[in-house]
Amino acid sequence: MHRRYTVILTPEPDSSAVIVRAPALPGVHTWGRGKADALASAREAIALHLEGYAERGLPAPTDHGLRTRVATVATCQPARLTRLGRRPVTPSQRVVTIDVPALIGA
Repeated sequence: MHRRYTVILTPEPDSSAVIVRAPALPGVHTWGRGKADALASAREAIALHLEGYAERGLPAPTDHGLRTRVATVATCQPARLTRLGRRPVTPSQRVVTIDVPALIGA
């Protein structure tokens, strides 16, 4: 069984690394030298984070995915704002869902 979490990939301006955060798991912030490395690091960080929840007898947080709404910007033209949690997703960021093995009994 797997759990699915949404992560946001943000490339560094100089392309030296990709930063990853998981909005459903506020303590999960990690990075990798490229997209594949960053996603592997995110899977590991999420698995360890979920292990901490299980050790404390807490339920694993639920991922709520993307929320999209239409907003009016200064030009009075409708614009789509994609949000994960409270922060908007910028054009340079990529939103990806990843599967993480669920712990037995979690």
